[in-house]
Amino acid sequence: LAAPSLRLAPPSAAEPGARVSSFTCLGPPSPGVEMRIVAADAQSGGRDPLQSGGYSLLRELQVGRLQIRGECVMRGYVNHPAANAECCAGDGWLDSGDLGFLWGGRLFLTGRAKEVVIVRGANYHCYEIEDAVGALSGVATARVGATSVRDAATATEALLVFFVPSDSLAAEALPHLHEGGVLIEALRRLVVAVRAAVAAAFGLEPRYVIPLGESAFQRTTSGKIMRAAMRAAFLRGTHARACAALDLALDSAPGFAFPDFFAAPLWVPRPPPPPPACGRPCVLLLAPPPLLASGLCEAIERSWGPGLRTVAAGGASEDELRTLFLSAAPSHIVHAALLTPLDESHSSDAASQLARGRRGDGGGTASGAGDACEALLSVARALRSWLGEGCAEPPARPTLLCVRYTADTAAPGALEYEASGAGLASALCKALAAELPSLARAAAVHVPRASTTEAIGSAVAAEARVSCALDMDVAYDEAAERRVQRYRTAGATLQSAAAREEQEPDTRGGEAPLLRPNGAYVVSGGLGGLGEALVRMILADEAAGGCSVLVLGRRPSRRGRKRLPPP
Repeated sequence: LAAPSLRLAPPSAAEPGARVSSFTCLGPPSPGVEMRIVAADAQSGGRDPLQSGGYSLLRELQVGRLQIRGECVMRGYVNHPAANAECCAGDGWLDSGDLGFLWGGRLFLTGRAKEVVIVRGANYHCYEIEDAVGALSGVATARVGATSVRDAATATEALLVFFVPSDSLAAEALPHLHEGGVLIEALRRLVVAVRAAVAAAFGLEPRYVIPLGESAFQRTTSGKIMRAAMRAAFLRGTHARACAALDLALDSAPGFAFPDFFAAPLWVPRPPPPPPACGRPCVLLLAPPPLLASGLCEAIERSWGPGLRTVAAGGASEDELRTLFLSAAPSHIVHAALLTPLDESHSSDAASQLARGRRGDGGGTASGAGDACEALLSVARALRSWLGEGCAEPPARPTLLCVRYTADTAAPGALEYEASGAGLASALCKALAAELPSLARAAAVHVPRASTTEAIGSAVAAEARVSCALDMDVAYDEAAERRVQRYRTAGATLQSAAAREEQEPDTRGGEAPLLRPNGAYVVSGGLGGLGEALVRMILADEAAGGCSVLVLGRRPSRRGRKRLPPP
């Protein structure tokens, strides 16, 4: 159908391997009605059309848009100028929205104009693409939708294919893809098969093949596929997280989806699911001696109930951790070095204690708050050695929980607490979950600073029973309500963001200041090269009065924390 003109022949005359399409003849027009076929894009496209009325009239056997005119044809919609501009072609002609061709004065319809994808000037019918994908094993029946969006990078249309996987695969894989941005292997293979089927049948490379759940695959009450609605949902950024995961897993070029740093974190209430069966649970508690002395092990055991075995270790080195992992084979590893012993009789502020420990004036944890970051990394290295470097396989995939206090920038000593390693907890847990497939789950558990030892033990026991790998950041409040962190895309698409900038010009009347008072800035690359000059420039800027600068380097400074003199 993308050829300049069609060649009609009986099916028996078709060449071997040739694609044959059959269409029903609708006959000649009714008396008093005229019809014509015009170029779908109002351009001749090299088809030698007859020019008439600003439209490119096509000859017989050339597929284009069907327009009709006559006394029985409507003149337009009442009070709907937008719809009239779309369908009324002028001089009484009505664009029917159908595609077809004329032959011998008779009309043959080939489809609807809105059901055609135009890629590099060639027309592809959506239903043909959908039939090719729907024939694959693992794709639900009649649950495939094909549409397109404008790709500014290639200045052409990009093909989108939506489909619903089979029930078993959808239930297992889709929550990971759309909520966690993780494409599991079984679903990845099916996506690759869909892309291969479209490429083999039509020579097209879909920009995205997006698996959807039954509720997200939109259809009318009569069962018609709502391609435009799914396209609009894509452009709103509804599937941005899934598209980012597809780009990473399939090594495809980044396109419409925003990366994670364009998303805003949200804390969503989520009660823990029913605990899974665990044969012989063993919790390895890594905590400083003062916290162990406060009875945290006993609090975890009381909250868990009978059948739990706990192993406590305080201030263990990396080699000792590896030995513990091998000997104890824990089902759960709880890293609590970022906590100080807080109970009803000991309620001093944790951040202040950490700050005192960092300055060396006493009162900190036994391991020293300044070493908390290194303690986290030691656990990570020991886990990698145990799970990822050829050591004996653990009897079950263990779970890592890193317990820390809830971030509160208004609390005294909050910055010292985050700098001591607490700010690294969430990122390290996510990295370990991605890099160590033998780890069942890794999560940062946030508890209030005023939590008692009993409350911390209850939160740890509750979280240790959770198996959902998507819950990588979990927070418990004073009322023991559980919340998990999810991400909301801050914008829809890169294309729509650019469009908004054009539609909403800056009306502030001048350039906005580069820096703002009391701001927080991150400089990566350390203090070498331009790093120190850039930090000095920020600190010297009058508009940035009271600001703080965090400098990130690849290695710890041999001279410790470097303080720059005032500019």
